Amino acid sequence: MIPMPPLPVDAFLVPEQPLALPDGFTSARQQLTNGLPFTWSLTGEVGLVLHASIGDAIVWRDADPSALASTSADEVAPHLAPRGADPRAQVALRLLVRRARATLASIPLAAGLWRMTPDGDGAASVVELYVIGWAIHAGCVRGCGDFGSYIDLGWRRVGVAVDQFDPGAYDVRRRGGYLP
Repeated sequence: MIPMPPLPVDAFLVPEQPLALPDGFTSARQQLTNGLPFTWSLTGEVGLVLHASIGDAIVWRDADPSALASTSADEVAPHLAPRGADPRAQVALRLLVRRARATLASIPLAAGLWRMTPDGDGAASVVELYVIGWAIHAGCVRGCGDFGSYIDLGWRRVGVAVDQFDPGAYDVRRRGGYLP
């Protein structure tokens, strides 16, 4: 029997194994104890800001501080639970990539997102990010405190040329382009 080639949609299906940091990335797991927006530095001049939209923050203002506002577990589950009319079902979180107080890119927080920033403005790329997971609790959206909230991602500096290029590593089926 002839084996069937993989379907093009396979690259977009939920992976069977948990997301793992690709080779060459530095782990940057942060406990979110200062509330949102949360700012931290990757290098001397490049940093990230995690924030929720103001409308989402208002919705979570009166919620139980231990209630889960957003988690990457929903995105990597094989089947999403049905979502009702509850506006708290999905908190829109974004990461801002900043260099010397200037925002270079704004990217959505999505499990497995692999993004090189900044996008498309002709500037040299600064960092490459790979989002592994997160858990944001209502108390973190409201203010400071240790509610168990965290973000887990990997990053590496980019913009430096390489000596050799492997054209086989590029795969247009992956959103980020490069296979780990």
